[in-house]
Amino acid sequence: ENSTGGGVLNVNCAPTFTYTIISKNIAASYGAGIMDKGGIKKLERCLIEKNITKKSDGAGLYTVKGPLEIEASVFDGNIALDTAGKGGAALYVKGVGINIVNSIFTNNETKRNGGAIYNDSGRIFIENNTFFSNTAGNGQSVWNEKGSVTIINSILWNNAGKQEISGDAAYVNYTCITGGYAGTGNISQNPIFVNTNSPEGNDGLYGTNDDGLQLSGNSPCISAGAESNIEFDIRLMPRPQGDVIDLGAYEYYDFANNSVFFGIINNKGDFVEKYGFPDVLPCIFDVKDIPYFAKSKIGRIMRVKVPKNKYTRNRTNGYLYARWKEEDGRYLEQSSNVRMNMVKVGEDHNTLYFQSVKRVLFVLDERFQNYDNPYTYIIAVSGRGTLELTVPHNQ
Repeated sequence: ENSTGGGVLNVNCAPTFTYTIISKNIAASYGAGIMDKGGIKKLERCLIEKNITKKSDGAGLYTVKGPLEIEASVFDGNIALDTAGKGGAALYVKGVGINIVNSIFTNNETKRNGGAIYNDSGRIFIENNTFFSNTAGNGQSVWNEKGSVTIINSILWNNAGKQEISGDAAYVNYTCITGGYAGTGNISQNPIFVNTNSPEGNDGLYGTNDDGLQLSGNSPCISAGAESNIEFDIRLMPRPQGDVIDLGAYEYYDFANNSVFFGIINNKGDFVEKYGFPDVLPCIFDVKDIPYFAKSKIGRIMRVKVPKNKYTRNRTNGYLYARWKEEDGRYLEQSSNVRMNMVKVGEDHNTLYFQSVKRVLFVLDERFQNYDNPYTYIIAVSGRGTLELTVPHNQ
């Protein structure tokens, strides 16, 4: 516990946080998770959760210097306890500019104003975000005081029927919001999430395909957005899947009925090409290009169909090994097994559907076989051969 910045106190520098968890910190006053006085540049794929301020505001993040980009990040369960403070349990913005994209604000709580965000004379742009079940005295998700708030292609929802935005007016368009809000393309129907009781899903990880705040197939938020340049959702699922982008942090995809498998695994455990092998990348000149290739059409998703039986029906995750085998039965010289973690993304009466948690890149350059990175599994292949997939017996 600190007076301010229980997790991070940033002064006189402008860092970027990527794949960072800031959890269960306590501050006597401002910014239990992060107190930012230096001007953090970006939060990308971060989890800010369960931080508590005792006597003031911005339990998750309190920022007084910008601009700040927040992308594909989650603010969950942050609490501002003080009844004399202003509020902003997840995020307190004081006089700076912030862009927030593909992010989630859920279960944040204050007895004052702005269950998720308190904007104090700042400039906030919110696009394709999901706000759910944040609670406050006023403004369940957003309180705006003498600032500018623009919201588009987003979802702001609570099941109690309370007003999501309070204080000064915000510019809201193409957004699903409890009780409705003045603007173009706004709707007030229930967004019909997959499972609001488990926002992070059975695997306990946000940004995977079992997340509870994904859209159900009959959600009114599907194809309800305005034209956008956003290419991927919080899971790196390409946007849009239909003619128009969906609302919120998740793009709807019907895994069971729309998955195109480029092959099957036969009874011997060998990969057999069925729909044409995916594109192969000749080389990678710079490891900094890996995120670009992962997000492009070259980056593929490995999906596996598993028969449902008494041994598999309760499985929610697993893993398999992938390796390229030459036509003569040898393995590539620098080849090693690539472990691919899998999560269940759907099921029907007889079948479970599992998907790799990262995208898959096939490359000709053996040096990048199994190159460790947060974006993709990399498998080196050659001109002729087969992709060998092995499921360990302990599964």
